[in-house]
Amino acid sequence: MATVAIEREHTQEALRASEQTLRQIIRWYSLHTDIDDRKKVEEELRRSEAYLAEAQKLSRTGSFGWNVSTGEIIWSKETYCILVHGPG
Repeated sequence: MATVAIEREHTQEALRASEQTLRQIIRWYSLHTDIDDRKKVEEELRRSEAYLAEAQKLSRTGSFGWNVSTGEIIWSKETYCILVHGPG
């Protein structure tokens, strides 16, 4: 009986250690996946911004944004070129 109790206790300790290791692996995988997803989204955003800038340059159009709460106005590079430097 004592041997069975010792084996059971050893098995339970090993199971707890395995569960803890598994939780650590899951946390690492989740963090790694979150970082990869963020990098992909950031790259897609950079690509989209580059396409927009090129389209505005080719069509001689621009864009601007206005943050109503702060009053901040943001011009695209092409808007700045058109309004400050004039056409051409």
